[in-house]
Amino acid sequence: MTASTHRLRALTILQPWAHLIVHGAKRVENRTWAPTVRGLVVGEYFALHAGMRIDLAHWSCAYKTMPTTEAAPLRTLLERVVHTTPEREARAIAGASMPLGAVVGVARLAGLEDGAPLAGDPYWFGPWGWRLDEVTAIEPVACKGALGVWTLRGEARTVVRSRWVAARKKVSHG
Repeated sequence: MTASTHRLRALTILQPWAHLIVHGAKRVENRTWAPTVRGLVVGEYFALHAGMRIDLAHWSCAYKTMPTTEAAPLRTLLERVVHTTPEREARAIAGASMPLGAVVGVARLAGLEDGAPLAGDPYWFGPWGWRLDEVTAIEPVACKGALGVWTLRGEARTVVRSRWVAARKKVSHG
């Protein structure tokens, strides 16, 4: 079967975590459940959907977690949001800085971690760590997300697939 005939599953991830994943800073997604419980298997590709909600506590946690030597523009953006007051302005900066309510990339579930956090990985909290590789950022595709692993359907699925294929070709050629 070609990639265009496979179903495409998706996972909604809050910002800034989705942004950090598609821009290379974060390669593990933490969940309280194994993806296999919801039908996602190791080796499968899935869409990364940025949720609509802006929870500033997540931004503060991302800022504290991110190594200072990593992805300076991302750190600067997180710092700007975290240190902006009042809260309404911080939310406005966050909402204008990263896509919300859109698929922002595709990743492959490379493996699973279960148990104690891995030494040297500031993003692994557990109890389940979903190891990601072959992460490809795409131009955002607006669509409604859902809790857990869900299936991307209709026009959004078609557009995500075409942008994913184009982005992979661009990376491999250039």
